[in-house]
Amino acid sequence: MFHHQITPYLFTAAALGMTLTLGALVARVMGIFLDGSVARHWMWVAVELVVIIGFGFWYAKQHT
Repeated sequence: MFHHQITPYLFTAAALGMTLTLGALVARVMGIFLDGSVARHWMWVAVELVVIIGFGFWYAKQHT
């Protein structure tokens, strides 16, 4: 019974996490282009891409 009550919220949490991380990624890439490239920034871009992919898989799993 409890599983069916929390499932819609997990769907929303996955979408929210993916969207917020995508916003951080866009802001970071804009900062790289405006202020210059540093290796540490590109590392965080890679980390954020992995997190977005993870949230995307979680979102797809919740959707089906």
